[in-house]
Amino acid sequence: MNQLEKIGRTEIVQDKRQSVAVTATQHRAVQEIQASLIVAMNNPRNQIRAFERSIEACKRKGLAEEAAYRYKRGDTEIYAPSIRLAEVLFQNWGNCVSKVEELERDMDHHISRVRTSAWDLETNFRDEKEFEVPHEVGLKGGGKKLLTDPRDIYEHVANIAARRKRACMLTVLPKDYIDEAMNQCERTLAKTDKEVPMIDRIRRMVTTFKKVGVTQKQIETWLEGTLETCTDAKLIELHQIYKTIADQISPASEFFGPAVVKPSPRDAGEPEGPTEPPPPDTLEL
Repeated sequence: MNQLEKIGRTEIVQDKRQSVAVTATQHRAVQEIQASLIVAMNNPRNQIRAFERSIEACKRKGLAEEAAYRYKRGDTEIYAPSIRLAEVLFQNWGNCVSKVEELERDMDHHISRVRTSAWDLETNFRDEKEFEVPHEVGLKGGGKKLLTDPRDIYEHVANIAARRKRACMLTVLPKDYIDEAMNQCERTLAKTDKEVPMIDRIRRMVTTFKKVGVTQKQIETWLEGTLETCTDAKLIELHQIYKTIADQISPASEFFGPAVVKPSPRDAGEPEGPTEPPPPDTLEL
């Protein structure tokens, strides 16, 4: 047997092994789906109980503070539930599954092809999105940075995919269920904030915004008045705006204009001196 025949037979054996592995993986995936459908069929959701669990969860201050964000799309300001709230509502609704799959990572063209999905096993309603994620991030000073480290790429893809998965989950869930949860989160924030004097809440809010480079003057311009004119509703809205900026969903300039100053280490509550560059955005999947 010559060398070429040996190589040919080796490749055939490898191809067969890979084919068997792929078939086994596909078979296991089908079995998992079938098992999930059977469980959902035998244990239908109690919508009243699911609603009660979600409302109870939204009474926690920690969740209420992370429940929503605001961003601008053109001249329209969008107010939407966060990935954290979407996950809580999705879990409490029951008999639903969500998924993120990185279908392909093309290092030559510096792009990943990703699919996210959400599936209601009871109604068999499914929403999925396929999209491409370039391996690059925008820089604050303009321009873009190419990502080459596998961990940086993974975290960047996970961050983008989490937002698309959120959209899939919210499509599956009933709208009135989502709206009532968001209303409860606002009531929770209004109730807990009243335990602290208004002037202290305003000072805390101004200090917090300094961390993202927003000054007191810019906040007062947004309020169209002095800090003393700030209401409970405006404080809640400012908290949501801060979360949007801190999570890098939208820049501060979209809300407060382009004159956003760079926060000093002292304002941000960090030690002065050289620091390492921040890691890429990450969101838990």
